Amino acid sequence: MGSNLGVLKDLLLTCPQCSWREIFEICKIDDHKQLSAALITLYKNEISDAVEQFDCQDPNINLEDDQYYNELLNWLNKVNDIIESKHLFFRNYELIDTICSHLEELIALNIESRGYDQPKETFEKSREKLVASLKKNQSIDNIVNTLVFEIKDIKFFKLVFEEFFTEFNQYFKNEANVSGLFEKYIDLTKDETVEKYDFISISKIISYIINNRAIGFSANKRKANLNILNRTVSKLSNSKYSKQERKKIISSLNILIDYAKDTRATTKQEFIEKINNKYKVTPHFSTQVLQEADNLKKINNKLYTDLTNKQVMTFDCSKNVCHEDAFSIEVLPNGNYLLGIYITDVYSYINDKSILEFEAYKRAKTIYLPEKPLPIFPENLVYNQFSLKSKQKKYVMANLFELSPTCDIVDYSIKRAIITVDKNMTFKELEKQLKKGKDPKINDFCSKLVDLNDSIKKTNPVLSKYYNKSSGNSNISCSDIIENFMIYLNYNSGDAYGKLELPCIYKIYFMNKCIKNINNMKLNNKPLVDVVIDNLQEPPYKSFYSTKKSGHSGSNLCVSMSTTVPVRNYAALQNQKLIQKYYIDKEKIKDSEIYNLEEQLAIVSNHLNEKNKLLNEYSEEYRYGIKRYKRRS
Repeated sequence: MGSNLGVLKDLLLTCPQCSWREIFEICKIDDHKQLSAALITLYKNEISDAVEQFDCQDPNINLEDDQYYNELLNWLNKVNDIIESKHLFFRNYELIDTICSHLEELIALNIESRGYDQPKETFEKSREKLVASLKKNQSIDNIVNTLVFEIKDIKFFKLVFEEFFTEFNQYFKNEANVSGLFEKYIDLTKDETVEKYDFISISKIISYIINNRAIGFSANKRKANLNILNRTVSKLSNSKYSKQERKKIISSLNILIDYAKDTRATTKQEFIEKINNKYKVTPHFSTQVLQEADNLKKINNKLYTDLTNKQVMTFDCSKNVCHEDAFSIEVLPNGNYLLGIYITDVYSYINDKSILEFEAYKRAKTIYLPEKPLPIFPENLVYNQFSLKSKQKKYVMANLFELSPTCDIVDYSIKRAIITVDKNMTFKELEKQLKKGKDPKINDFCSKLVDLNDSIKKTNPVLSKYYNKSSGNSNISCSDIIENFMIYLNYNSGDAYGKLELPCIYKIYFMNKCIKNINNMKLNNKPLVDVVIDNLQEPPYKSFYSTKKSGHSGSNLCVSMSTTVPVRNYAALQNQKLIQKYYIDKEKIKDSEIYNLEEQLAIVSNHLNEKNKLLNEYSEEYRYGIKRYKRRS
């Protein structure tokens, strides 16, 4: 029915997440079952022309959520099987594809079913295969294919390419080698297991190669390679591929076509709009999100311990930031220290499955750009409501450590608390205070902070590996001090929560630089293949998320429960929710619910890893592109 697309648009416009952007986006509505039922009706109306008798029974909307979404998943799988087996075609495939996308997202949001989104193979396993392959075959052809199609890291590729330009330049001067990359890419588009993010990463590298002026590709050569893709699109056979398969292949081919064209924006604003559209980055918040931000959940003060009598300070790079962590230090009558690390309480303001929470989920993390950051929450919340500004009562998660004089933990507790920050200090102010502080009270506080940091680095199982005995206060980095305390907090809060044997989101963090100094390797006369192999010994990214605490490998590895940055990181927000529900409130949870929770958190972890990879690429491309406009001005 030709009017169904209009009906779908009207339906999605009732959803607050879809009313302010293109309709073909992930949808969320307050009543997920009601939306899914409406989508099913539209789906059946559209396929009734293609199927004489459609005998799939609708999911029963009166079932409990767990059963309903299991039924919905089975229904969707059965329908897709019918379409594939009968090789059905529709007049409005865009409608069918959109409905399926929304139904799949609703299942993912309310996942209680088994095996819907299994975690992908870890990079640790694939790294071993890559190293073995490179040692066996050290040809430049194998190295290029490993870098482009296996590692898929544009930043790493650029570093290797620039340091070994002679070898790469000679290889890419052979037009057949470049055509080979295009042909392999085309073959990948027909592989159902390859993700869209992989096509984006690979396309960046191939476009970098053919648009690199140092190599000297002519416009005609670039056009010839693009024609390979265009001919592939035009020759896709309806008899060989279903309409769904053709659409996926064409979409994947268009990713490389768009990158390879290398169309440059003429103005800075055009560049920003283009790159935002390419990565689906939204700088602004919808009216619905802003309205919910103005009407936050009311907090129950009875749940909070009053700690406003403590001397509390924040330490940040600037005063114009969100102050999301704070500290207190005091010496107890028994000679022990009482260290307080306070993290702003974000979760208590936000309703589960609310517009605000879903917005934070989609954005995944705050993006830091040269002009200003793009936060996961509206700025008024970030810099006012959630920020631990001085002289204001604020709600926090208080982590209270009683430490012996040698900094062994005597007691540790996590509780909701109300604090009042005495002073918001910058790192520069902290450094000045340590050198020639005029306020004895503040100077004593800061000195104790540095002393505790030094002692904790010696005794903590994670930080002790990086302790430098020769370092002294004169060489101290204030940002490193705060980072050490955050690692210390994540390690201990994760350890405390872990005793509940409940799932959470772990951050797998590599505390050294993942990409080594390639230039130094070249100076040491290391061949190209050895450089690539050496760098494959470390993961390609500094951190990733997982629901599994064990099973990860690598030097300088830190596995901790991310809790310290709920204002700018969705993983930390989720973990803050888990700590409050199960550690502080001791909420009971059934065995079946634990399994379902682990499934949901695995989906969140995979989503965050994919988003982080994409947003890291966005930030790098943004910074690189914006430099051109700075040079012009």
